[in-house]
Amino acid sequence: MPLDMCMRDSSPMDLEKLTAEIDHLSTLPDIVFKIMELTNDKNSGADDLVKVIQTDPSITTKVLRMVNAPYYAVANEIYDVKKAIVRLGFRAIREISLTVSVCELFKSKSNIHGYKRSELWRHLVGVAILAKMISERMNLALSNQAFSAGLLHDIGIILMDQYCQDDFIKVMQNSSENKRCVCECEKEVLTFDHQMLSYGVFEKSEIPDSIADVMRYHHQPQNSKEYAALNSLIYIADKLCNSFQIGYVDHCEIDNPTFNYCLNELNIRSIDVKVFVEEFPELLNSAVESYTSILN
Repeated sequence: MPLDMCMRDSSPMDLEKLTAEIDHLSTLPDIVFKIMELTNDKNSGADDLVKVIQTDPSITTKVLRMVNAPYYAVANEIYDVKKAIVRLGFRAIREISLTVSVCELFKSKSNIHGYKRSELWRHLVGVAILAKMISERMNLALSNQAFSAGLLHDIGIILMDQYCQDDFIKVMQNSSENKRCVCECEKEVLTFDHQMLSYGVFEKSEIPDSIADVMRYHHQPQNSKEYAALNSLIYIADKLCNSFQIGYVDHCEIDNPTFNYCLNELNIRSIDVKVFVEEFPELLNSAVESYTSILN
């Protein structure tokens, strides 16, 4: 279990010092960075992905297990990663590979009032899948990054859980008992929030700039200078997942000006949102259940 790096006297924790002490390579498996590199490389293909996946037998096994899950409804069981790519497509297998790699962070249990790692995992998977569904339905030019951005947007919460657990317990108790936005509680206890922490840790890593930007601005998409559209997509998916009660639910209420900003940024109408609410929950829940099964 990582050392609680936030243990200190009564003085405020120095965010810059903390992010310098947290090695991004110790927070995510190395294979995640390799998969993200493929995501950012337009010239990458199936063979490149197969090579990355097969460097880790455990990941290979989990990918094939996911491929054969009921959600993907393959007619005949698939035993080979390359055949899986042919059947489901390069992007789908890349997303599955990223998911099974990241899920290792969520296997240990946290007995904290108002919070479970498994529920945060369900939330991240839900946002990732919903962001992808919205992007594809609305023909947005974001489908290549939507899933990855959704899956990693709240990675700062797991960092706080791992490296600042004493303060994190106070944050979650305050948020749960008083129905308060977790970002507000984080800033009160730590002087910074999970967005700032994750961005500080990953901004100089191999994570694509767009994903790091989403880690930083998914609660304030209008503050993003270069990736406002992607942040807006994740904001909408995040709020809808909360309304669908999928996984960990933050107590932040929807900020109407921000939500409307996101709709305008993506050229999504209110009637489109109503369609999402009517059509997506059943399929989304089925997908989340399949992706959650890999934690077992």
